[in-house]
Amino acid sequence: MYYQPKRNLLDKKYIMVTGAGDGIGREAALTYARHGASVLLLGRTEHKLNTVKQTIEEAGGREARVLVLDLACTEPAPYQRLAKSLTDEIPHLDGLINNAGLLGEIAPMAKQTPACWSEVMAVNINGTFMLTQVLLPLLLKASSPSLIFSTSSVGRQGRANWGAYSVSKFATEGMMQVLAEEYPAS
Repeated sequence: MYYQPKRNLLDKKYIMVTGAGDGIGREAALTYARHGASVLLLGRTEHKLNTVKQTIEEAGGREARVLVLDLACTEPAPYQRLAKSLTDEIPHLDGLINNAGLLGEIAPMAKQTPACWSEVMAVNINGTFMLTQVLLPLLLKASSPSLIFSTSSVGRQGRANWGAYSVSKFATEGMMQVLAEEYPAS
């Protein structure tokens, strides 16, 4: 016998999924919606997010909200505006799934281009940090919030040719550890 969650397990829960337009993010958003969550779909490609929103609604899920934001953005203002808008619209945030990320180049360190390196770090670390930071107050209003980060085995054990991605996932692991120490489960 295996665990089968109730269809309404996440009823009245607000969950944001980054990178929700495709891949793991899309599947996470669809799954949360199937179990009753109000899903906030965040990504940089509006038409992909709208497709996920439509899929959720056609399946009978709650109306999802599309939030367009490119985590490559290095200015804090768009993140702050997003948090302010959400604070005005929802009472709390039950979950934040930091899934968005860039792979970059699979090449030896000597061949990693600075532009690609910078973009991977901007999205995978800096954007994720800035989004998490501005959403912490909303998360802390929830009775039992969850903060989840997507990472990789190359973030725990470096592997040749994985360059910026591997280093960004090491940093993600570190960010998770720091936040776990700062906000222990009660």
